[in-house]
Amino acid sequence: MRMYGAVLIVSFLMLFGLDYYIFFHIKKWLKNPFLKVVYWSIPSLLAIFLLLVAFGGEALRDNNQYMAQFIWFVFVFLLLYIPKTIYFIFDLLNSLLRFILRNKTKCLRYVGITLGGLFFIGMIYGTVITRFDFEVTTVEIKAENLPKEFDGFKIVQISDIHLGNWNKNFDALEKMVELIMQQKPDMIVVTGDLVNNFSDEATGFEPIFNKLKAPYGKYGIMGNHDYGDYSSWNTPQDKTNNLIGVHNAYKNLGFTLLLDSTVIIQKEKAEIGLIGMENWGHPPFPRYGNLQQAKKGSEKTKFNILLSHDPNHWCAEIVHKENITLTLAGHTHGMQMGIDKWGLKFSPSQWVFKQWKGLYSCNKQHIYVNQGIGYVGMPTRIGIRPEITVIILKK
Repeated sequence: MRMYGAVLIVSFLMLFGLDYYIFFHIKKWLKNPFLKVVYWSIPSLLAIFLLLVAFGGEALRDNNQYMAQFIWFVFVFLLLYIPKTIYFIFDLLNSLLRFILRNKTKCLRYVGITLGGLFFIGMIYGTVITRFDFEVTTVEIKAENLPKEFDGFKIVQISDIHLGNWNKNFDALEKMVELIMQQKPDMIVVTGDLVNNFSDEATGFEPIFNKLKAPYGKYGIMGNHDYGDYSSWNTPQDKTNNLIGVHNAYKNLGFTLLLDSTVIIQKEKAEIGLIGMENWGHPPFPRYGNLQQAKKGSEKTKFNILLSHDPNHWCAEIVHKENITLTLAGHTHGMQMGIDKWGLKFSPSQWVFKQWKGLYSCNKQHIYVNQGIGYVGMPTRIGIRPEITVIILKK
């Protein structure tokens, strides 16, 4: 407990120091006492909220309503302090440069102001615009072992919906459903993380998701958030009941949930295998899935598709090892921050995941990583739009 208190005190001192540093540089524009009160009241309110979180964090994690509010607190906190930190770093570098060059240059200070301002604007834009701006991506997967009857077969993939963070914003997901149906999919799949923690997050969304129709079915798998592992429970039975509730939520939204199991998709006299894995991840992410169990029933099909939430699973157990031509994954969200334009493709997510966004191939095996529909942590997306993937199988 003493260590916990010491960390809190150090954190407050660092934040106060950063606020004072910025205040020292802008106080000439804050001559009005009211502006000074406004400047210091915001970090003070954040500090009070930080204390409430520190001593009531467990209660927050166990209540989805409060958790949604906490996410907005995190957003405001980062919105204020990341630009300040960027300016602080560049201003220190500017001071060092002035000392070395023995002149009064301010170039790095202006760089810090520009980058901090761009980040601030990007977060606002990403919250108000980008997180509702669904992107439809079309990808062709060409395979020699695809039965000719499935040539042109269209699969729509969505992932990481995190229904608890939509605050019952039905209109936004109505738009998603309309875009999906415009693609005329043969099959629809969701690759995990339907909810954040709690099964009741899905309540009320049933009429929307049941508008999704596909002649060859709608299928889903579990993601790491779907197991309720990020909350504490009064009893093990409470957690089990919640897990059963999440299974039922998939069903109530019209999806067949694949729990380490295979279904055979038939078209005319041809067949392909659809394998659904429970979550399989590297620590700290849970590993519930069993591929050997999941693939039973797919031994005779030449073309198999695997739904596996975490893309790290592909390199670990699939490539060069299994008769699986296509893997569909999600999980990364593209870390909700990055760029994939003008020949540039970058996100902090690539420091954690080798396959973090889009299509990757190795010999005749492929994985597509969907960047998600919803969000976790920050309620924003900077350069990484919510994605609807249209996968067209080609002979």
